[in-house]
This record gives sequence, structure tokens and C-alpha cells, in this order.
Amino acid sequence: MNIKIFLDQLEYENITYLDSSTEVDEINVKVESNHSKKRRRTSIYIVEMYVDVKTKYKNEETYAISVNYCANINFEGKIPDEDELNQILNEDIPRKLYEHVRALVWNLSSESGSSPIMLKNYDEVMQEQNLTSNISDSNEIMKNDNIDLSTYEQPMVRRYLNLFKPINYRHPHFKKCDERFWIILQQLLFAVGKNVEVVAGKGKFPEIEFDSDNAFTNLENKRRTISSLTFKELNVLMSYLEMKIKTEIPHEIMNMEIDKDYDDKLCNGKAISIEELYCIFNVKKDNTDTNISSFIHKTFESIAYYELQTLPYDKI
Repeated sequence: MNIKIFLDQLEYENITYLDSSTEVDEINVKVESNHSKKRRRTSIYIVEMYVDVKTKYKNEETYAISVNYCANINFEGKIPDEDELNQILNEDIPRKLYEHVRALVWNLSSESGSSPIMLKNYDEVMQEQNLTSNISDSNEIMKNDNIDLSTYEQPMVRRYLNLFKPINYRHPHFKKCDERFWIILQQLLFAVGKNVEVVAGKGKFPEIEFDSDNAFTNLENKRRTISSLTFKELNVLMSYLEMKIKTEIPHEIMNMEIDKDYDDKLCNGKAISIEELYCIFNVKKDNTDTNISSFIHKTFESIAYYELQTLPYDKI
């Protein structure tokens, strides 16, 4: 295994100058890391770590430091098994990157003429960060981001998405997001996503893999997994899928009333048939509107494919 570590981006601001005899009395650190495969058929992975440091003295901000450190890991054709790979990409490499960040922050603060800052070790910072996320407002969908849910509240869209049952899923930042966010994201991915697959993830939990070329313009023709996305990228993906669902469902039936009585009689635990779709949406089989008929058939095909893809995980 060959590892190359490098600094990708650095922002530093000395907001309030302090002389070398004065030490800051509050240090806030936010750490986020993710990993991705450089190319689908290679054994090269990229691990990125984002660290934001903000310090205060007597309740006034002093430093603001933002660092992006990366590691290029080449397994040289010998990719380890799933558990070892996850340990390397999610624990070992981020720990190495963080030590480089600690040294950089020490040098930056020292060169500024102030008392140097030594960040807490990796385990302490991650534990504090996890505790903070656990007590965050449970009504937030994403921290510092507001996602408009109005599209999902339309009767047709809500019923359409409910056809795609969400799967049990885990993400490095799962606890920081409202549960509704994950349900909507998973349903949207299978409803309008491109080449979405369910693959084996860490601890035998499913992982969602998809083509990112349309959702992220700077990552053309690249396969990504949900767990590799940052908060910012998750927000981009949600916005892209929301836009797609507005164009995928014909305008004529966006606000059409569904047959709620019939819908309530259906068992949610079984796969839905195309005949039941016609009944739910109050559409006759001989409907002359090709857009609506095409939509029904496309929806049924998506549901059938989704059920097939998630079958191995239905008992988790």
C-alpha cells in the first residue's frame, strides 16, 4: 500500500491579534472526512479531511482556520477485504491526516506571533463532535442547510415516493440529519436517480451507489456512494433529485387526486402491480394520454427494479 498525503486547501485569518503571552480560552474544532475511489476499476482511493478551527479569547474570535488535507492511497491491485478497507479509509487514514492538521495549526498560530495552539487528539475531537451532534435540534434536516420540502408534500409526489420503500441505511453523519431526510433521499434516488444500485456496505448494511455525472458537474462519469458525500454534496444531490422529480412526473397529474380508499387497502409490505398503480392514480388502462401511460409504466419498472435490488437487505 502506497500513501501520499498532501495539502489541498488552506484558509487562515488572524481576526484579533494576541501577543505571545496570551493564550486563547476557547477552541472549537469541526472535523469531516470522506473517501471515494479515484476510478471505478482501479485500486486507488482518495480520502479527504476538512477541518475548521475557530478560537476565542474573552468571548471574541481570534483565529479562523480552514484546512483540507488529502491522502492518495494506492493498494497496488491488492484491495483488502471489506472490513479492513473500511478500517483503513474511515479510521486509520483520517487519523493520519488529522495529525498533519494539528502540526499545521500549531505552526500557523506560532508564526502569527501569538501563543501556539495545540488541538486535542483525534479521538477526543471526534467524541466531542459526536456528542454535540446527538444533542442537536432533531427538527433540523441538515445542519446549516434548509431544504424545501414543499415538492414532496404534493399528494401525487408523496404517493409516488411512498411506492419506493426506504431501506435501512447508515452514513458517517447519520445522526446529524433528521430521519425524514434519509427517507426522502433514498426514495428520490430510486424514483429518479440514474443507474442507482444497492451494494454491500460496512457491517453488512446496504450502501447506495449511483452515477454522479449529472448531480455533480465537477465529477463527470464517476460512481459515488452516499457515505462518501459531504453535507454540502448531500444538499446538492437533494436539490438535483428534487428538480428531476418535477420534470419526471407529467405536469397534468402532479396535483391529481389519488384513490385513497383503494390505496389504504393495499398491503405496504408487498410489491405493487401495474394494475394497482393504475387504480391508485385513477388512470384507465386505455388512457389516450401517452405521457401518463408512459409515466405509469416507467414507475412500475422502477419499483420492480428497486424491489429486486433491495431484496438481500429486506430483513435488516
